[in-house]
This record gives sequence, C-alpha cells and structure tokens, in this order.
Amino acid sequence: MTVHHQNGVERANELLFEACSEPIEVASAAIVRARDQRRQSPDDVLRQLEEAVAKHPEHPIADEALAEALLRAGDLKGAAERFEASAKTARASTRVARLWYRAGRLWQDELRAPDRARDAFRAAAESDISYADVQARLESLLSGRNDLTGLITLTEARLRTGGPPDQIAEVHRSLAKLQEKQGDRDAARASLRNALAVAPEHLATLRDFAQLCERDQEWRECAEALIRLARLSRDPNELREVFFRLGEVYDLHLPDPRRAEAAYRRVLKLGPKHAKALERLAALYQREGQQELAVEALERLAQVADTVARRREVTFELARLKEAQGDARGAEETIEILRKNAPTDLYVLRGMADFYRRQNASSALAMHLNRAANDLRVVLADELDDAALWTALVEVLDQRGRRDAAAACASSAFALGLADAGVVTHTDNEGGIPGVGGAAFSELLDDLLYPTTMNPAVRVLFRHAAEALNKAAPVDVRMLGGEKLDKRHTLRGTTQEVARWMSIAEVEIYVSEQLPYAFVPIQDSPVTLLVGKTLLETITRGEAQFLVARALKMARAQMSICCRIRPDDLGLMMHALIRAHAPDYAPDGVDVATMDEMARRISKHLSRKAREELLPHLVDLEGADSFDPARVYEMASTAASRAGLLATGSVPSAATALCKLAGVPSSARHNAIAMTQVAEARDLLLFAVSEAHFEARQRAGVDRR
Repeated sequence: MTVHHQNGVERANELLFEACSEPIEVASAAIVRARDQRRQSPDDVLRQLEEAVAKHPEHPIADEALAEALLRAGDLKGAAERFEASAKTARASTRVARLWYRAGRLWQDELRAPDRARDAFRAAAESDISYADVQARLESLLSGRNDLTGLITLTEARLRTGGPPDQIAEVHRSLAKLQEKQGDRDAARASLRNALAVAPEHLATLRDFAQLCERDQEWRECAEALIRLARLSRDPNELREVFFRLGEVYDLHLPDPRRAEAAYRRVLKLGPKHAKALERLAALYQREGQQELAVEALERLAQVADTVARRREVTFELARLKEAQGDARGAEETIEILRKNAPTDLYVLRGMADFYRRQNASSALAMHLNRAANDLRVVLADELDDAALWTALVEVLDQRGRRDAAAACASSAFALGLADAGVVTHTDNEGGIPGVGGAAFSELLDDLLYPTTMNPAVRVLFRHAAEALNKAAPVDVRMLGGEKLDKRHTLRGTTQEVARWMSIAEVEIYVSEQLPYAFVPIQDSPVTLLVGKTLLETITRGEAQFLVARALKMARAQMSICCRIRPDDLGLMMHALIRAHAPDYAPDGVDVATMDEMARRISKHLSRKAREELLPHLVDLEGADSFDPARVYEMASTAASRAGLLATGSVPSAATALCKLAGVPSSARHNAIAMTQVAEARDLLLFAVSEAHFEARQRAGVDRR
C-alpha cells in the first residue's frame, strides 16, 4: 500500500468517526480507528477503546478489543477482566467458551489466581465443555480443592456431550468413583449400571461394579458381574481371582454349595497350588459331609502351604479329620511325618501328645515324650542359645511327669538368660532349685559324675596312693603366695556350712594375689583351699557355696595334688607308679630314667597294704589304651563341678562361678554366648539337662527333701 493510499484510509476513518451519532455507531467506529495504530500511541488506543466501551457497554466486540489492547500493554489482570466482561455479552456458545477460556488461562497461568481461574473455566465448560482443554484444566483445579460436587457436575456435563460407547462408559466410571468418594454409593452403582448399559462388555466397568457390590454386600449383583467378567476376561491371573471371589460369594453369602465347589475347582484348574481355594474347598466338603474329598483337599493344601506354621496347622487339621473318621492310625502317621521333619517343634510335640491323650494311649504318650526330650537335648548341645528349645524341653519333661528334671532344665535356661514366664515358675527367684547337700559327695554317685572316658581305676589309684604322691611332691603354700584368710571373712562361714555336709571337721583357707582366679584344694588332709584374691572379691554367696563344694569334692577324692602340679608332672607320677609295679611298662614319649627316679620317690612312701590294694588297678591301667594321665585334672575337675551343682542345685550360680574361674567378667551373667565359650561352664550346662544329672538327684533323694 502506498503512503498516499494509507493517508486516504486514515482520513476516511476519521470522517467515519465524525459522522457517527448513535452510541453503537460511535463505539464501532472507535474500534475501527483503534485497530489502526500506525499513527497512535498505545495509550491513545486504550483511551479510545475505553471510550467505546463506555459509550456502548453492550457492544458485542468492544470489550474483547479492549482486552486485546490491555494484553498487549501488559495489563494481564485488566485483560482477564475484559475477556470475562466480553464473554458475558457474547451470544455464540463457541465464542463464549473461547472468551472465558482466555480469561481462565490468564488467571491460572499468569496471575496465579486459582479461584478466579476455576470460575472462568467453569463458565467456559457450561458453554462448551469440549473447547480446548477446558475440561482438563477445570478438573485439575477442582481436584486440588477436593471439590467433589464440582467434579461431579463437570463429569455430568461431559456425559451430556455424548461420544462413542467405550468413551461414555469411562466417563460413567469416573462419575461413579466421585460419587463413591462423596458417600453416595447408590448413585455410584447406578452410574456403573449406566456404563454397562452403553458398553456391556467393558471389562474395567465390570471390575469396578463387582468390587462396589462386594463392598456394599450386594451379593446377587456381585455374582452376576463376576460371571460376566469370567466370560469376557482372557487373563489367567484375573480369572483365578474372579472365580475365587465367585466361589466365596456362593460359599459364604449366597449359600449354593454346588456353584461354590464349581468355582473353586475352576480356580484350581487355572492354578493347582492356590492355597486359599484349597482351604475353602476343604471347609466346604467338611460342612457337606464329603470327608474323603475334604481329606484330599487338605493333603493338597499341606503340600502347597507357603509357611511352616501354616503347614503345621493344615497337617493337624487333616489328622483331626482322619481321627474323627475313626482312622486313628492314619491320623498318627500324618502327625508323625510332621514330627520327623520338625522333631523339636513344640507346637508339633504338643499336638502329638494331645492326640495320644485323646486316644488314651499312655504307653505311646510316654514313649513320645521321652523321645522328644532326647531329641531336644541333642539339638541343644549345638544350640544352647535357642530359647524356644529350652521352653520345649521344660514343658515336655513336665508333661512326662518329671517335674524335678524339668526344674533342672529350667535352672539351666535361667542361667543363660533364656527362661520365659512359663519356665521360671520351676525355679526360685535366682534360678535355683533345691540341692541335695552332702548326699552329692557319696561315692555311690561317682559313676554318674565322672566322665565316662575316665577309667574307674584312676579313682582307686588316688584313694590308696594319694599320701605317697603328696609326699613325693610336697606343697609349700608360701611358694603359691598364700596368706591365711581373715577369720571374720564370710567365706569361712560358707565353707564351714558345706564342710558340715561332708562331715569335714576343719578346712584351712589361704588367699593368693599371685593366682588371682584360683579356687582349688591344695592339700587333702587337713583340707586346705587356695583362693585367688580377685575372685574372692567378686563372687556371690551362691557362687562361693558352689566353689567350696567343688573343691571339697576333689579333696574328698584325695585328688588335691591334681590342682597344684602341672598336668605333665602329674602324668609322669602316674606313669612312674605303674612302672613301680610293672618294670616292663614304658609308655611312648616318657624318659625311662626320669620315670624310674620318680617311681623310687613314690615307692618309698607306699605301705605294703597300699601296694596290695593298688596292684590290680595298676595292671588295669597298664593295659588301657585310652589312659591319658595328663587329662586326670580335667576329668576330676569336671566331676567336682557336677558334684558342686548337685549339692547346691543352682545352675546360674555354678555356671557364673566357672566363668569367673576362667577370668570371664561378671557381666557375662545370663549371657548365653559368653557362658558357652567357657568349656567347663558349657559342659556343666549340658550335664544339668542330662539323664545322669536327673538320676543322680533321684539317687541322692531329692524327692525326699
């Protein structure tokens, strides 16, 4: 366009504006003139458009033109308000929606005014919900405010616009979810019915409808929806779930055993290891009196149970069913398989015991409980820190009627800090049980107290040769750093008490700093004890009582010499004693000349009577392949500890005393790991739960005390 022509257009616009007289004409001319901005400033344009709007507020495009000008000028708020004003005067639905939409975008995206944006988009949706992304924007704003009523209104408006069946079904689904959230479950079901009316094979709608009916306990409609879903779905996983739910409906809510069975069997056809279906089917068969089928279902269920606990429950249920049918042998075999797989499981042990009681099978019950106790002790030998094993052992012995044995095991569990509420009822507050006192030191119990690896001839050897051995290797308490214990010390009273059990008139006690953890006899007659100063300062009365009994047992057996000379030296003396009566005796690794010299030293102190008493036993030791004199102290100490436990009854005191002897800190009390690391303490704990200990207590007359 030439400059001359441009000037002509501008002049024509001015003449048009001057010629208008009616408000609408003036407003329209102002709009035309404002659009021609080449020779006008933005302010002039705005002024002219504002005048146009003022002259004719109802003008169909004046507000929109002003909004555009405000937008170009950067007045976003003013532009949004003008777009809204223009939308209110517009007539065509598409234009109304467009103007409200433009206002809404400004309020939402630029001005960050969500409430104004929501109102604008809502007005746009009322005019044309399909315009641009009006629905999505409004839905987002309403969701942000959790405005369920607004969302429902919006969704209903969307339904009125129509569309393909599947699309309409999805809208009905959305509406149903909103109605359910709002608490109107009847309306939600109605919406889903409407969805199925327009799209009968819409799987998602069928799923929602079945779930909603299930939650509302509308069982008939639920069953119908599940049946339709089962016909349409091709997903094996979904079909398993659908048929299982259908089975539950007919099993539990609309009693129809035939249909319930058919549904459960369809589940198992699709998934043979479906545990819940087997469980339901077994229960159904039992209610219907079909016991053989119930047994079959339970047997399958036991095979597929996913936890040990569930497998146990099912197995016992199966056993009870067989028992109820009169098949006691089958019930026993069923439980026995479980017991073999879990011989220390208390749940299983109780179940089998209960079965034998119901059958009045007292002999079988006794055999079962004895076997269970033995199995538990075998496992405990490697797993002393397993609290469940201790609980089971105590209960099994208690059920067997062996309350004293149960109490001894409870005391051991207490020592390890593993006694539960049921176990501690068998002991006193400190975990102790009644001891047998002086009866523990009878030689009639030695076969139970000494390790089986110790040849009985060794005990006889010390009985007749101890005096000669002590004279050949005399003790000097001063060389051991010993000083007499203060007469007022409490250990003297404890020692006198234990000595009276054994009818020992006098016991001398020395304390040594040189041997801080000692507590041993160093002389048989008169009985003399050497106690480490550190140990003396830390032991409790119960521990002291055990240690005194332990030491006096060794002195009574005339084996004190074992505690004060090295094992190799003791071995030499015993070899020499044998050689003195058997000149051809020459064990490997022992110097013959040294052995002969020791034999001469010992022999000169042996009386003729002692020689005669010793001869057959020395001959026995000479031919014993397993005889190891270097281990005599270890075995004598073991027997002494067992006697000390038998006398006092308290496993906790005995075990912690042995830990302190080994230099383990006192904090190890009731600490299973620390306690079992001390070999002698571990040995004593195992002895405490052994048949040898139980029998020794019975022989000593514990039941008569």
